[in-house]
This record gives sequence, C-alpha cells and structure tokens, in this order.
Amino acid sequence: MADWVTKLGRVPVDGQTLKHLSDAGLLVVDSRRSRPLWFDGRFLTARDLQREQTYFMTRQADLAGAVGGGVVRGLWVHPGSKATNLRVEKGFGIASGGERIVLAQDVDVDLGNLPSLDQINRMLGFSKTPASPWRSLSGLFVLAARAVEFTANPTGAYPTRLGEERRVEDGEIVEAVLLSLIPYDLGENPENPALRRAAAAHDLFVKGTGYAAPPSALPLAMVDLDRGFVRWVDVPMVRQDMGSAESDVLGLGMAPRPVRAAHFQQARRMFQDIADARRSAGQPAAFAASDHFLSLPPAGLLPAAAVDAKAMTQTFFPPAVQVDLSIIPEDELPCLVEESFLLPPIDLTASEEALAATAVLVCLPVPRNAFRQAAAELESLETPLPSANTMQKTKTSYLALLHETTRPTKTPAAVSLTARSRWPALIAQQSVLWYVRRRNLSVRDDVVGAKVPVLADEFRDERAMRAYLKEKGLADKYTRLKVRASAEADLVMASLLTSRKFRESETLLKAAVRELEQVKRLDAGTAREIARRYDDENLGEGIRLVEETVLEPETRPDGTPDPEARRRNEGVRKKLAEAHVVPEIDRLMQCLKPEEQEKFLKEVARMIADTAVKPQALAEYVRKVMRSVES
Repeated sequence: MADWVTKLGRVPVDGQTLKHLSDAGLLVVDSRRSRPLWFDGRFLTARDLQREQTYFMTRQADLAGAVGGGVVRGLWVHPGSKATNLRVEKGFGIASGGERIVLAQDVDVDLGNLPSLDQINRMLGFSKTPASPWRSLSGLFVLAARAVEFTANPTGAYPTRLGEERRVEDGEIVEAVLLSLIPYDLGENPENPALRRAAAAHDLFVKGTGYAAPPSALPLAMVDLDRGFVRWVDVPMVRQDMGSAESDVLGLGMAPRPVRAAHFQQARRMFQDIADARRSAGQPAAFAASDHFLSLPPAGLLPAAAVDAKAMTQTFFPPAVQVDLSIIPEDELPCLVEESFLLPPIDLTASEEALAATAVLVCLPVPRNAFRQAAAELESLETPLPSANTMQKTKTSYLALLHETTRPTKTPAAVSLTARSRWPALIAQQSVLWYVRRRNLSVRDDVVGAKVPVLADEFRDERAMRAYLKEKGLADKYTRLKVRASAEADLVMASLLTSRKFRESETLLKAAVRELEQVKRLDAGTAREIARRYDDENLGEGIRLVEETVLEPETRPDGTPDPEARRRNEGVRKKLAEAHVVPEIDRLMQCLKPEEQEKFLKEVARMIADTAVKPQALAEYVRKVMRSVES
C-alpha cells in the first residue's frame, strides 16, 4: 500500500506557482488573514503590531465558530430584586460569529437605562426601528450579550517626527461585554397578553427553527415587558448551548435537535410557571393545553388532575387527539422522551382533521420493582383516555354509533375490580404525568412463530405438593377429590395446587381445597372456574396482611410448638375457607387506600374473632365492599 508524502504546516508557494494557480482560479485568498512578514532591517510600526493582533483574533474567532455558537456554562437569567431589574449569572459563551462572551461576576441589569441601551442598539445594528421610551415600553425583547472593546489607561507617547511634541494616548485595549435588549417582532400579537409567551414559542419552534441572533450577539433569554416592568423571563426559548447543530435531521426539513430540545425545556418551564400561578391564585390544578399553549413539544408534562381517574377521561388535549394511558418503568422515561425528539411538535392550532391524525401516549411512571405487580393488577398495560368534552368530539357516523351499541361485550374477569380501582390508585400517587407523541405507523403486534411449551418436572412438583398436603392434614381430602374428579379436572386441580403461592399461604391452600370439596360435580369446567379465581400471580400478598393480623404465633418464645395457638388458627382458616371469599379479600387488601384498608382489615378481624358471626355473614360483608369499590 502506498504511503502519503506529507508535509506538516503550510506549504510556501513561490511567485511563478502563485501566478499559475491564480490564473487557473484554484487559489482562494482570505483578505482577513494576512500578517506582517518580519525580517531584519524592517522598521517596526504600531500599525504592524495591530495587524498581527487582528490576525490572531480572527483565527481565534474562526476556530471558536467552527463548533457553533452557544453558552458553555452559566449565563442564566432571572428576574431581579426589583420589578424593573434582571439578574444575569456569571458564565462563558461564544457568539455565532466566534466572539467570546465572558461574565466574571453576576450582573444586575436595570431596565431604567433603556434609553441609553436603545442608542447602543442603533449603533450596533441590533434595532431596525427606534424603540418607544422605557416608561411605556411593552412587548417581547431578547436579552443578548455582545463583545465590545474600548481603550483606556493613558500613557505618554514620544514624537515620531521632528517638531512634534509629546502627547498622551490610551495605552490598552480593554475587552468587555455589553448587555442589551433586542426587540422581537412577533408579527400578529395575540389579543390576550397571557398568550404572548405561547405565541412566541409557537413562532420559534413550530413556524421557524429557533431564534436567529445577529452573529455578534449571544442570546440569553426572552423577556416580556409591560411598560418597562418584567412580566416573565423565558431562558430556553432563545438560549443555545455550545455545539448546537446547524443542520436539520437528515436534511429532511426538521428543526435541529438542540432546537427541539430547547422547545421541550421551554414548555416544561412554562408548564411549571403556569402550575405555580394557578396554585397561588387558588385555581384548580387541571387545565386545557389550548388555554395556555398554541403548540406542544412531542414530549412534556400534563397535570395529573386533568385525568379523571374514575371516568378514565382527560381534559388536557383537544378532543380530536387520540390519547391512551399506560404505565411504564420510570427508568425508561428518558428514553421515550429522547425518541420523541424525532417527531414534530403538536400544533394545537391545526385543523380537526390534522389533530385526529395525532396520537399521544400519557405515561404513568412507576418504580421498576413495582412495575410487574402493577401490570398484573391491570387488565391491560394500555387503556384509551378519551376527552371528557363529549360535545366537541370528532363526528361519528350513525353506523359507527350503531356498531358501538351492538358490539358484544365481554364478561368482566375476576381481576376487573382490581384493574378498575388500580388505575385511580396509581394516578392519585402522581401530581404530574408525562406524555409522548406516537408514530402513526401500523405496527404488527402479533407473534411470529409457534408456541413451544416449556415443561417443568411435574413428578417432582406433585411429590412436593403431596408432601405439603400431608403435612397440613389435607392428604385424605386430596385423595377423595381425585376420585371424584374427571381426568381433565384432575389435571387442572394438580396444576393449581402445585403453584408456589399455596406453599407460602396455608390459608389460600385450605380455601382452594374447600371450594373444590363444595362443588357437586368436579368436572373440567368447574375446576377451571375455581382455578381462574386463584390464577392471579400476585394472589397471597393481600391475604398475608390479614394473616399477620388475625393469626397467632404458633411457636412459644422458647421455640417449642404451641398446640392451642395452632388449634385457634385452624379455626380462623376454616372460617375463611367456608366463606369462599379469600381471593376477594386478597384483592381488596391490595387495591384499597391505606385508610380504607385499615378499616376493612379491622372489621374482617372482628368478624373472624366473633364466634357468633357465621361465614356467610363474612362473605356478605366482603361482597358489599366489593360492590362499593366497583361503583
């Protein structure tokens, strides 16, 4: 393989070669980048030294601009101590033209000096039209920083010609930063001043691709002024971090990723400001997005109060938007937000047809260690979340309405009570929820392939089950059940009782055996119906709380068995088993709120301890609580 013949540094070109390259149009000269050529015998002048300084400053600016302008650190803007003040934190940034912007300390900007700032804007070319006096100044402005310099520190200058006298000249060039307000033309101002912030965000992030500042300026924040007083300060609306990309995504016309990330941060901060303002004013936490926003980023926040947990409806998004609710592990939320940046923002001013083609997933984050339990308690990980404003829903044809009314309904499963009560319980734990925009691609959710059964060692499991039944005094009952059961029912019964949950809870085991004993005909259908009642993988967690309350320790402090306690516990388990509501008690203990759970547990313990209370009365009480929760 051939090696390159390399020469480090710039290659000097002689005069003849220079002429040939120039005539061929292959030589490109940058007039800004020329420096003095020093040689012995050349007279040194101040102009030559200044040219050399300018050359190095130009190279530094080009190098800084190669990575894109933006804020490196700090330079955050906050409302000041007075209504006419702004406070800018110290920090460092680079303007898009390559100029370095450095604030060595925090700075308070007094908007009372706007007349002089307006003069400077006209001098620097930041203002196209003169601004109104600051006492009546209203509208949107961009607080920007610009690098300037001035001369200072006078020093004596010696004569350079015969007959001249000594004079005094400034001996240093001091670099500084100028903070100025640049008027922002919103075009059509909204009639409601409260929507001015939303209109600016819509103009920048939906209609445009972010704020384009003059090359010499570094934008820091958008400011809304009302006769010279600060109404709000929005930093993410115009702030750009260092290294922001200048091109769109894959060249397809989308805004650069930093601009879409800025839209997300801006909407998130604006949402927090709206929530704080409504809380301070004593207003409800729920609000519609269109009341405060003209557009939303593809991912963001919404108030949990905007979701009616009982009716499973929402009031945040317009009625035409397709909204679904789902739980997700909380550590997967950043990934969903990151993926949403590839999707366009949600334009709330779009037509109803465009909004109807917009799909949104409302995410309810839960800890990963609780995700599996929550998913098992719900009928589905995802549920529709239609708008509560039924009068503004998209039009539905008569045939579609007829289809909805004649569609066959499914019989509620045994876990439907838990599912219906679990959604409100999960939502009640959150003050805010997250949403992400969804793609409209048709994705197949069917499984490609064939099911392959994975069998365990059934001989080992049945031997362990028989040994446990013998230990608990249920071996004879199980033998009689096998005699009564059909062949298929025997398989269902064996599969049920070998489950681990029955080895962990004697109460569950005796309740299941008692239900199998009570049926008149133990065929496959009856066995499956009983197995379905005990099929929840989380079954046992609720009954364990009941056992801790109503059962006595069966071992004395010295470690010896306590037969009397064992006998009393057998009576408790027998009463629970004869009531035929052990699975229902378990599910209620898992879905009730803490104060309701405590009340329910106290009443169940009282009814179990009272020998005058029959198992039928206990069952009736449990079913009554179930009906109240369902309603």
